[in-house]
Formats: sequence, structure tokens, C-alpha cells
Amino acid sequence: MVNLRIQGSADQDAADCPRLPETACIRLVALLPPQWRWQQTIGDAGFTLDVLFDEQDELGPARQLVDRAFRDPCLRGWTWTQ
Repeated sequence: MVNLRIQGSADQDAADCPRLPETACIRLVALLPPQWRWQQTIGDAGFTLDVLFDEQDELGPARQLVDRAFRDPCLRGWTWTQ
């Protein structure tokens, strides 16, 4: 098993982004493929989503999909790191 850790944080300068980490995490999960297995942790200023994959070679396409998901208008002002 291979883990992709998605750490989402809000850009404090973005006036129109949803401020609650719960809201942003729920939106991100809605944009991810339903077959992904994940576990979330919500903090005061952000969230962490750990996604499990069977193979290392699945991480490249997964990162690209997460990049596209964070361009969703509802996630405007949020960024992700690994």
C-alpha cells in the first residue's frame, strides 16, 4: 500500500474562499473518484486527507487529479501540499 497525504490549507488573503476546513474537505472528497480509500483529519486551519493506493505508479495520475480538483471554484483560495 502507498499513501498520498493531501494537506489542505486556506490562503488567508483570498476573501472569497470557504474558510471552514470541513467545508473544503467535503468538497474535495466529492471531486475524488469514489473508489479511492481515504481517511480525513480536520484541524483548526486546514485538513489532511490520507489516500491509500495499491501501487506506487498510481501516485502520478492521482497527484494530477488532486491538482485539478483544487482548481474547482469551491476550493478557490485553498492549496495543497504533500
